[in-house]
This record gives sequence, C-alpha cells and structure tokens, in this order.
Amino acid sequence: MRHLIPLVICLSIGLTLTCLGILKLKSKPDGKEVFENLEEKGMKPKKAGQKIPVNQVKDVIQPIMHSVLVEPYTNPLGMKFVPVPGTQILMCIHETRNKDFAVFAAENRNVEDSRKNLDFELRKATYAIKNNAEHPVIKVNWGEASAFCTWLGTKDGQTYRLPTDHEWSCAVGIGDQENVDETPESKSGKIPGFPWGLAYPPPRNNLGNYLDSTVVNEGETDSTNLGAYDDGSLLTAPVMSYPANQLGIYDLGGNVWEWCQDLYKPSENWRVLRGSSWSRHSRNDLKSSNRDSVTPLARANGIGFRCVMEMDASPHTNQ
Repeated sequence: MRHLIPLVICLSIGLTLTCLGILKLKSKPDGKEVFENLEEKGMKPKKAGQKIPVNQVKDVIQPIMHSVLVEPYTNPLGMKFVPVPGTQILMCIHETRNKDFAVFAAENRNVEDSRKNLDFELRKATYAIKNNAEHPVIKVNWGEASAFCTWLGTKDGQTYRLPTDHEWSCAVGIGDQENVDETPESKSGKIPGFPWGLAYPPPRNNLGNYLDSTVVNEGETDSTNLGAYDDGSLLTAPVMSYPANQLGIYDLGGNVWEWCQDLYKPSENWRVLRGSSWSRHSRNDLKSSNRDSVTPLARANGIGFRCVMEMDASPHTNQ
C-alpha cells in the first residue's frame, strides 16, 4: 500500500529577485525511491538524495507542493511497517509476535526469566496455546515493550518505539476527530464507533478477537454483550487472523491491548492501553476511542504491544 505525504516548501523572494530553488529529497530508510508529483506529467521517479530543480519565481512568495511516495518497509525480523497518514511514522501491521519477542529474549536472558506463568487461567480451567509463534506476545510490561523497540533498531539502524496515543488514533481512523493536545483520559470513549463501523454488536462473525460465544460455549463465562458473535478463538489468535483496516493494519480492535508511550493523565505514572482484547466484550471497551490504563509494571494475558518506526519528526506525546 502506498500513501502520498505532502512536503510544502515556501520560497520568500524579494520584489526584484529571481532565483532557482533546489529541493533535496532524503529517504528513510536510506536508498528507498521517492517520487515527485509533477502536474500533468505523471509520477516521475527520483532516487533518494537526488536534487530536483524548482521553477524560477519572481516578485512572489510561492508555495511549492511536492508529494512524496512512502513505501512500506519490512525489517530483518520480517515485521512489515506501513505509513500512517497524519503522522511521521510507519506502523507495524501486526502486534509483536511471540517469535519476534523470542529473538529479543534470547539476547537478553533477564527478560526471558521475568516472563513466567504464561498459561491462561480462566474461570474453570487453565489453558495453554501450542505452536504460538504467530500469536501476540503477552505479559510484557511497558518497560520491556519499550526496550524491545530500542533493541529492534540495532538490527537495521532504524528508530523504533511504541506509538503515541495520537498516532494510534490516526491508525485506527479517528485521529482527525481528536485534539492532539488533550490528555488520553479526557478523550477516552468520546468518539462513537468501532474498528468495524458504527454497529454494536459486530454485524457478522470474525471481525476481531473478543470475548464471544466461543468462550460461552466453553463454559468460561455465562454470557456476553456480543450475543451470538463468534470469532472462533477462545484465547489470543494468531496475528492477522481477522480483516485489516484500510491502511492494511490488523488487530487494532481485539486480540490484545497495546501499550502506548503516553501517560493516561499527568497526575499519575500509569500508561495508556489501546485496542481492547480477547477478554473484553462491552460496548465501551470495544470503542476505537476507548483507552485503558495500568501501571507500567503490569503484566497480563490480555496485554501486548506493537512497534512504530519513525520517518523523521519527533513524536507528540504526553510523557
């Protein structure tokens, strides 16, 4: 999937001065192709770092708009990242998998030692998932999730981190409806709608991994607000098991809660969680605008994370 991200350059020209502007493009990662949008001439490829002459201008202050085509990026662990309009990031299309985190844990043994008791203890029984390499990693606290992102950058020289609350909103499609300067607490649950649309419960099966009739049939809960909705999963599901959104990003609703960088509110050190999980079913929990918060030391079988890769600008976050 490709997205056009505008670059605006304003040249201030004196009343009698004629000059030639030069726009130098640099891609991240280095070596990627970028493209100039030449009106009525189609898309003309330009290599990263190549100079593009800008038309001569005279007696005006002239804005010159270029649209840069940002390609998806796949890192050495096979994690694919796509651009998110309205941000300066590429977001991983899936939650961090057990197989991704296992590489990190193998190089940081203290991390592996701190992650014990990964079975799912429900009301009536304890469950374990076999062959869980493609499932989202769980019981990772905020510090470990952040450390994984930093470590990931040592593999390819890119800058990875957890998404900000606003970036996560942009990815799920509501960023333009929220005030980036407000706290996550003040915005939680305010915008209606869910990752699949406005209807509740979900209008058809398999739209995301939530607490559903599968769990009722197993006898682990008596009922849920989702009625007969069935996603086929009792616990977590392999990432990308359900439909992606328009950006090609999966599981922004359900499967596991996802850590964000931000504080939930300035007066305490609890961090933001977004996206709900396999163990939730209420209308408010499943809203795209809903936030939860826990201490950054928290570990739970419903909490995981995903990474983002910076393109250029610094993140806007309530830290």
